[in-house]
Amino acid sequence: MKCGLNRAERREKRQYEALERQHAYDKLTTFEKLQMLDRAGHSAVKQRARIQAIMAREEAYLEEELRLKTMVKLKAATKRATAHTKKERKQ
Repeated sequence: MKCGLNRAERREKRQYEALERQHAYDKLTTFEKLQMLDRAGHSAVKQRARIQAIMAREEAYLEEELRLKTMVKLKAATKRATAHTKKERKQ
């Protein structure tokens, strides 16, 4: 008599394990995904390039966001300085 799982049960188990791996991978940051590829030792050229492109876009977005915040602060400081000099001129 055969012990263990039948074909359908083995397939279901493999699918469940694959989903668990996918959920764990989805929780990683892009940098962690890149590190995981490096640790695994696979060439994975296309996947590595895709992750590096995502990281570059994220970095560009953060730089643009920082630049805009800096511009807003600079405009506010200029406005305050201009208001201060106008008060001095009136006196």
